[in-house]
Amino acid sequence: MIEAHATVVSASGDRLRVRVDPARGGCGRCNEPGGCGAARISDLFGPNRNEFEIDNSIGARSGDEVILCIAEGASLRAALVGYGLPVGLVVA
Repeated sequence: MIEAHATVVSASGDRLRVRVDPARGGCGRCNEPGGCGAARISDLFGPNRNEFEIDNSIGARSGDEVILCIAEGASLRAALVGYGLPVGLVVA
């Protein structure tokens, strides 16, 4: 699982607005010598979007710290659908 630590900014009904802490993302070696720094690549594409609205399936409240998790292959599949499918259709 890929995890990101976040803080609940606001809670409204069954929805949460969370702010992801960029310093605690990735493998934790971005700021250390020998770290690959891959998480910093996104800085080239503009300001980081670190607030998200998600379902409140755990009953979290404003100020709570939560951990957001996605499956290992989910980001790769999303990239293939978002980028590979349009390119494949253009080539076809």
